[in-house]
Amino acid sequence: MKKEKSVLHLCECTLLALVILLIIDLYLLKFLQEPGVSYYPMLRLMEIALALLVVTLALSLIQRELLSRLIVKAFRDITGVHNKTSLEKLILELNNRPSTFGIGVMMFDLNDLKYVNDTYGHEKGDEFIQSFSYCLTRILNSDSFLARYGGDEFIIIQQNTSEASLRQMARKLNSLVQEYNSRTTLPLSYAIGYEVSYQNHYFMMQDLINAADQKMYQDKAHKKIAANKKFSSRSVSAGTAIPTISSETLSEKIRQIQSNTGNTHSLALISTDVENFHFINDKYGYSLGNEILNMVYEEIAGAPFTIFTTRFFSDVFISIADISDLTNDAFLSEIQALDRKICKRMRNTFHVNFFRTNSGICLVPDADTTPETILSCANVARRLSKKMLSPCCIYSDEIDRQEKMQAEILHSFHQALKNEEFQIYFQPKVTPQNGNISSAEVLVRWIRDQKMLWSPAVYIPLFEQNGFVIRLDYYVYEKTFRWLQESVEFLPENFRLSLNVSPLHFEEPENFVKKICSLMKLRSTENSWGIL
Repeated sequence: MKKEKSVLHLCECTLLALVILLIIDLYLLKFLQEPGVSYYPMLRLMEIALALLVVTLALSLIQRELLSRLIVKAFRDITGVHNKTSLEKLILELNNRPSTFGIGVMMFDLNDLKYVNDTYGHEKGDEFIQSFSYCLTRILNSDSFLARYGGDEFIIIQQNTSEASLRQMARKLNSLVQEYNSRTTLPLSYAIGYEVSYQNHYFMMQDLINAADQKMYQDKAHKKIAANKKFSSRSVSAGTAIPTISSETLSEKIRQIQSNTGNTHSLALISTDVENFHFINDKYGYSLGNEILNMVYEEIAGAPFTIFTTRFFSDVFISIADISDLTNDAFLSEIQALDRKICKRMRNTFHVNFFRTNSGICLVPDADTTPETILSCANVARRLSKKMLSPCCIYSDEIDRQEKMQAEILHSFHQALKNEEFQIYFQPKVTPQNGNISSAEVLVRWIRDQKMLWSPAVYIPLFEQNGFVIRLDYYVYEKTFRWLQESVEFLPENFRLSLNVSPLHFEEPENFVKKICSLMKLRSTENSWGIL
């Protein structure tokens, strides 16, 4: 910067010399025009020289102005403050000093610039930046250096300062911004972080900037969390249920919170429902049901760890919690306490004997995990919590392994049935007196590549839940009757077989009886045997 100012000084000296020459030229011209002096050729020459001198002087003035603007443009940006190049020069100069004691750095990040640019255009965005820059310039003094750090970020390097002085500057800026916001339709919002180098708290310049920058992003995250919480806590009119949110909107909101908090906070997504809520609607009506939903929403949104809450569908609520200061066990205790608080409020308000919420928790691993995956994991944990004494469950690696295994089992069932991977085995019953086999129980095993793939204890309960067990039973019955028909010559008289029957068959007993009768008729033999 000093070299560029020297060039300006050189231009000014050149202009001064031209002005002196102009004065001398005018004096000589006046002398040659006096009566009795005849230097006509010299007079004409002086007039030409004077004209050239005036033109040269004018060009020099223009050159100085252009050079001055060029230097300003090189070291200032559109807001009129120093740019990154000028900042780097100052940082290099400060780094060359023996120490950085008494040097402070303030970092600022202007919020919502992208929104202003996208909504109102970049011209309005430039005005938005300039308004904030103007507020910043009003807190400066002779020891201040304000620069545009990049995009929507600004930096102040303050010399001969202290932490108390920077705190005072921050308060003054807050007052200026509040005053500005009271007079505009496009209010300013910003994040701030500052740090000072002093004895026993020493920083090199780049470390000082990084420390202030980190504090600024922490402040930005805290303000975003507060804004989200304020948004979530909006009241709802009496008799009206909290409106639901679409999957797309919810996913976008989760992405936004992930982006805003970055790596500065540990987050958890909670999926919560009301136990047997359909019974409440059916027995007491939808108006009371809506009132209960509103109360549950208020309690979840008002929890100290909650930063966002919404109703997803029916009686299912999704909330995001800041668990930076909580262990998993401590967080589970908080959720259990929240359930007790909700239940107590319901009992006191509606005098119900039983009320319970179920919550599934997914710890948000990183920003790369999609919102859809996080939601799915939380809903799985919520489903599992219904079978537990505790009203909450955290999605874990073991649950993830079980879920993937169950998904593979269900997706493989139809093809396995087609490939006859389910094979029947007989567990015989032997009469001790003579060692003869009197009966047997038919068992089914899932065999692939001559190895048992999964234990029946794993897949039978799954098939009971989704109805696949009915097809599996009929498959086993068909295999058993065929075996009986093929083995009839080798079986003793009064031989009995036991077959497992799922309770689901008794939901349609006529179909079950009809199916068994058709199998017996199709595979009938003359020998005496029975099915138990």
